[in-house]
This record gives sequence, structure tokens and C-alpha cells, in this order.
Amino acid sequence: FGLMNTAHILTENNVEIRELENDLITREGISSVTHSSENENMMEQYMDILLGTVAVMAIISTILAGAIVYIMFRISAREQERDYATMKTLGTTLGKIARLIFQEGAIITALGIGLGILGGYGLANLMLSSAEEWEVLNMDVVFSWPAFIAGSVMIIFAVLIVSGITMRYIAKINIANVIRERAAG
Repeated sequence: FGLMNTAHILTENNVEIRELENDLITREGISSVTHSSENENMMEQYMDILLGTVAVMAIISTILAGAIVYIMFRISAREQERDYATMKTLGTTLGKIARLIFQEGAIITALGIGLGILGGYGLANLMLSSAEEWEVLNMDVVFSWPAFIAGSVMIIFAVLIVSGITMRYIAKINIANVIRERAAG
């Protein structure tokens, strides 16, 4: 036994065997004896905490992504307000303007997802290689298709919602008000 300091016992029906525990704990080098069921319970608790943390991070990420996309679209719509008002005055339908907005959103989404993959994977590798140099962690970065798809769906959902909100803003634009605001400002 001299090579271990903890003994893990697995018994049928999680029956505790005090005699075996006492025998093991008195041996040289063994400092503790635990039942495997205790470890299983602890691992289940840690897994619940991990899953809860991931869920909270997903919610926060979705909110932040939505806010960032909303601000980008709002700034773009505000800068192009005169153009949209002119298009509406010349007879361009809201459907055609909506297609332009959704095309812009699709381009932003595709670029964001692509840059996110490259940047996230590269940054994770850089961080883990730094941690390995300090002998803190020894882990590899693993690309997960389900996580990638979930993140992409969240971003696409945020862009679609924000595109709809932007279209409501554009629908309210009036050329006379835009000209008046530009002349006054």
C-alpha cells in the first residue's frame, strides 16, 4: 500500500464496512477513506453547478449579443435615416427595405460567426498555452459542433429580432421630419 494516501471504497448497495475502513486508515500512508457514493454525490453537485453556470452564461451572452447588434443596427439606421426616408418617398416598399436590412444582418452575422470562431479558438489556445507554461493547467481546446450551432442560433435569433425592431423604426421615418431635423441640427 505505501503508494496511496486516499482509499475509495465501492460496496454493493453502498453498505459501509467500518472494519475495513478502520483497517485501511491505520495503514501507513493512507490519510483518508471515502465511499465512492460520496464522490458520486459530490460530482453530481459540481455538474449541477457547472450546468447552471453555463445556462446563466448563455443567457448573459444572448442579452449582450442582442444589445450589441441592436446598437449597431440603430446607429446604422440613424446614419441612413435620410436615405430610407428618400427611398420611401420615391416609392420603395418596406418589403424591399426590409430585404436590405436582413441582407446587412446576414453579412454581419456571417462575419461575426467566422471572426468569433477564429478569435475565440485562437484566444483560448493562447490562454491555455500561457497557463501550461506556468504549470497551472494542462488542457486542450476542443471545438464542439453542438456548442457552435447553439451559439450561432443565438446570434441569428438576436439579429432577426433586432432587424425587426429596426424595420419598425424605419417604417415610422418621415422625409419631412428628417429634413427638418437635419436643418435644425
